[in-house]
Amino acid sequence: MLDDDSGPTSPAYGQLTFEDGLKVWRENVPLADKPYRTFRWGKDLQIWLAEGREFRSPNKSADHPGKTIWGEAQKKWFQETVQASDATFKILFSPTPIVGPDRDAHAQGWDEDDVRPEHRFLRLKRGFLGVKVEREGGAPTIAFTHYDAEGKAVHAEKRNAKVA
Repeated sequence: MLDDDSGPTSPAYGQLTFEDGLKVWRENVPLADKPYRTFRWGKDLQIWLAEGREFRSPNKSADHPGKTIWGEAQKKWFQETVQASDATFKILFSPTPIVGPDRDAHAQGWDEDDVRPEHRFLRLKRGFLGVKVEREGGAPTIAFTHYDAEGKAVHAEKRNAKVA
């Protein structure tokens, strides 16, 4: 989409409508079906990839309990598939920040020095995330490593599964 806050009810961006934008996106993204999906990697990892544009309520509509960025079908799919999963680690990847930065006024930037308690790690520069799941002494572990755009590790965290 050319406009950061575009959605199904958005006006055209020049001559490009929201539907036109979806057609271009679908031509360039390798999706066979819906834009939200889940993948399972062995016994210990399942990930969910969510979509936050196609099914959202109009962004400028008043806040109310039914306002959504996911839509009812995607929310139902997510709840059912997460509940059905027996993976040790379950990760939701969302194109929309859940904890910010957002300044409560829709993505207007962020001061990199404004690190808050809810930020386990805050980086406003390009980069990517690596995830490694393995077993140590039979116990599942997961490691997250954030890399800068050149591939240098800039932050890492590791978690052990809670075994019942």
